Amino acid sequence: MIYNIIRDVKRSNFTYFFGKGLGADMEMAKNLQMGVLLDIYGALLTERQREMMDLYYNDDLSLSEIAEQYEISRQGVHDALKRSEETLRHYDNALGLAAAQQQQKDQLLEFKSQALEALDECRKVTFGKNIAEKVIALLENLDSKLEEYENSDYNE
Repeated sequence: MIYNIIRDVKRSNFTYFFGKGLGADMEMAKNLQMGVLLDIYGALLTERQREMMDLYYNDDLSLSEIAEQYEISRQGVHDALKRSEETLRHYDNALGLAAAQQQQKDQLLEFKSQALEALDECRKVTFGKNIAEKVIALLENLDSKLEEYENSDYNE
């Protein structure tokens, strides 16, 4: 779901969002994107960068709260976050793992959709019981793979 929001925001006209007063939605999409990139590439950041990014994007701490915790200025936190964001974007531009991951998930969801359509067709005919059982097994496998995908941890 997060990836779909990010993808939709990337494909849309940013001026439209700001023109309609939806700047908060844009900020949320950016935060979600940074959270995804942090999950994927966070291990490539320094420990301090990773911790600050985690506090800001995942724990929703303010710049002031993080500055107090690290005994530095708000500007220092801001600068560290901006550098970390640039680093994460650089890794993603070079490696493209976030897009590849989304593409794999989209494929699994398309396969699931096709299997559901096949199951519906099988239910319409009386001799489709064996086929329906196979489709149900396929759907269970797809659900299992999608669950693995959702629960994967890129920081290991």
